[in-house]
Amino acid sequence: MDDSDLIPDPEHPLNFTALATQTEGYLANDLKDLVARAVHKAAIRVAEHESVPDFQVELSTTYTNDTN
Repeated sequence: MDDSDLIPDPEHPLNFTALATQTEGYLANDLKDLVARAVHKAAIRVAEHESVPDFQVELSTTYTNDTN
């Protein structure tokens, strides 16, 4: 997967500590496949709803770690 078109969101930075904790034991290739499947599924949803004029896609990279 080419990450050259990915732009970091300064308002919602990735929490790498939480990401590392939640993905402990996974290989990098596992995560790459997971992201590729998620992107593919999102593309299918968009294609299915292209005829709906008010349909908007909102992707979020935020992660909330509720450990309270």
